[in-house]
Amino acid sequence: MTQSPRKFIPPPRNPLTHAAHKREVFWQITVPLVLCTLVCVGMTALVVWSAAVGNPEVSRWADVSLIWLSPPIVIGSLVMLVLVGGLAFGIFKLIQVLPPYARLVQDFFLRLHVRVRQVCDRAVKPFIQAGGASAAARELRRQVVTLGRRSKSS
Repeated sequence: MTQSPRKFIPPPRNPLTHAAHKREVFWQITVPLVLCTLVCVGMTALVVWSAAVGNPEVSRWADVSLIWLSPPIVIGSLVMLVLVGGLAFGIFKLIQVLPPYARLVQDFFLRLHVRVRQVCDRAVKPFIQAGGASAAARELRRQVVTLGRRSKSS
């Protein structure tokens, strides 16, 4: 009869630390997220309102926004270009240096493979021989029994 595994029941939470955690999550995550969302919605509403009113300064504010949005994109693109260029240069240098060392490592693991196989073969050899002897004994017994049955029936 097998017993069903007992279901894991987590220990109860410490009410003091749990309350402190909830308070910290509220003040450190929820409040800043809500405030930033409200600021973004307010800015969006101001942009929509200024465009809907037909203010002639909308084009000027659009140009100012474009000026402020361009530098982070350019800087981010330059950083990515430098990273990709550095990685390409590093891979180029690595390809020049790596093959002889890779061959040494490959040869080491090949020798290790051969040695491990030899050790494993020596460890298993007695069991294989015992299995072969057991199979030979069973076959000999089967042939003797079969030969005995033939001689009795004749």
